[in-house]
Amino acid sequence: MKTDDKTWHKRIQASRSRREAREAMWQHYASLHSEGKDAWHGEVKDSKVELPQGDIVKVSLIFRNLEQTMGYLEIEDIGVTARAASMSRQLDNMDTHRESVVEQGVYNSLYSSGMVNGPERIDRIKLDALICGHGISYSWWRTEEEEVEQDQIAVMVEKDGRFVPKLGDDGFPVFEPVTTKETVFEGVNDERISPMEFLFDSGATAIGESRWHGFERVTRLAVLKADDRYNLPDDIEPSSFRIKTLAGEMEEGSEYYQEDSVKVIVVYDRDTRELITFMESASPTDQDKPINSDGEKTTLTRIRADQYPVRFVHPDDSPFNSFIPIPGQDDPFGVSQVEHIRIPALEADILRTRRSNLARDQKRLMLYDKNKIEETDVNNALRSKNTTEAVGMDVQDDADISRIFKEVQTANLPDALLQFANQPADDVRENSGVSEVPFGGAETATESENQQRIGQARVNRKRSKLFKFLNNLARTHFAFLARFTPDGQTMRVTLANGEEKILEYGRTAFDGKFVIDVGPGGGPTQISPVRQKMLIEAAGMLGDRVGPEASLILTREILTQMDIRNVNGIMEAARRHVIPPEQPLQPQQGSIPSPDAINNGQTIRSAINPME
Repeated sequence: MKTDDKTWHKRIQASRSRREAREAMWQHYASLHSEGKDAWHGEVKDSKVELPQGDIVKVSLIFRNLEQTMGYLEIEDIGVTARAASMSRQLDNMDTHRESVVEQGVYNSLYSSGMVNGPERIDRIKLDALICGHGISYSWWRTEEEEVEQDQIAVMVEKDGRFVPKLGDDGFPVFEPVTTKETVFEGVNDERISPMEFLFDSGATAIGESRWHGFERVTRLAVLKADDRYNLPDDIEPSSFRIKTLAGEMEEGSEYYQEDSVKVIVVYDRDTRELITFMESASPTDQDKPINSDGEKTTLTRIRADQYPVRFVHPDDSPFNSFIPIPGQDDPFGVSQVEHIRIPALEADILRTRRSNLARDQKRLMLYDKNKIEETDVNNALRSKNTTEAVGMDVQDDADISRIFKEVQTANLPDALLQFANQPADDVRENSGVSEVPFGGAETATESENQQRIGQARVNRKRSKLFKFLNNLARTHFAFLARFTPDGQTMRVTLANGEEKILEYGRTAFDGKFVIDVGPGGGPTQISPVRQKMLIEAAGMLGDRVGPEASLILTREILTQMDIRNVNGIMEAARRHVIPPEQPLQPQQGSIPSPDAINNGQTIRSAINPME
């Protein structure tokens, strides 16, 4: 059952209210990472903040910890594996060929969508997930066209019921160029959605369980009218809308206003499989309209609604995909990593700053002849910024300088402050599970493996969540390719055993069910030294006992898991070495063999000359 616009307006307002309760906290966390100056109450003074204790501090542990985590989650390249699955028929070689086409097609799509290549939007999604608890991507089929001038054609006119070439003043036929639209790009585009714009069901306990997803974006009305896809009313009046960002571009804060604009809201409804586009505009005269976060009454207008053309692999799939590295049992937005490390980070900065202030406040006062020292002179010396001050100096010509000078030093740093200064920094690393020097104390590969399984469990879990997000994204790409891929194309594919095939690349290759898995590839090896040693020993143990074809497939699996570059080229060369090309049969040379060379000559003679 389809939902009316009034109900959608209430849903969007409820989702927005739920999100706005967290926006100030997210902006605070983002500033702790990117600016390092909004540490306590947001008073910016020369990139530093004065804490209530009087210390001056600049947060750095949060930035270092998040950047270290981003380094753990870095992927230089990806590898896609597709396995055909069917419960109604037996799989054959054709399915193997289609697996190779699907793998190459999904890999090319992910690589050209801007997610892992080019803009690398996955970096911003990962940073959103660490700061706000969740990162969101939105996928859509993008088609870019440009006008191209084709060859000139003759201009035809009608004459006596038929078309004849038009003649110019010189008596020759008139020609004119033809301009047509040519597709320069066609494929899936992945877009990062800011947590400040993302919308979902206000009653959902998790983002993935919400029955609808959407996002809102402030757009100038002139730009929206120029898009012929939307049916806009004539009486829409633009207004000023507040632009919200995580790390503000303006000096006075993270928000500013954009004039002559409306708010465009895109919603995907899982229940009806509709993609609905709304336009929200200010309506201060209508008292029956809901009030937005700016205190203005708004009007929600449906400007486009389409039955979604893509049939996803699973009914609960959506063009929106979320990366949540730290899920919360009762927190659908996910838990921010900054939430668990900001207090120890601030404490570490307070201790460090207090130690620095005490070190700077130490003075050496040179005292001479107490009868000549005034209290005001001592106070002035203590308030002075100089590290050394002399008070009451009235030196006579015959005075012994070494006997009349006394040195007074202020209190030294307390031992407890030096002892516990590094403790909060250790708490930051222990809470996040991110070590500055991973596996630094490992002496053997086995010990390194144990450290990775125990000490880096939280980091490995975040990395596992990242590739589950990429798996869901790959399934979305697969659904788009199955719907919009043109037929009649071919693709050069290297099979698992190193053999090259020219296969059809079209919608028919994406028919059926495939299990798609995305893993790291092309960068530093992602497996432990113990597993590397195990793979090498397994390859040596099997050797040629399983045959040349199985040896080639096993070699490819080992090279892939160890992230060796140019696996296809290595497999092609290996196949030529292990399985040489078949040689054509050559005719035998020589004379016709004698009967003795064919069979037993005595038997043949006995058959020809039987005994009487």
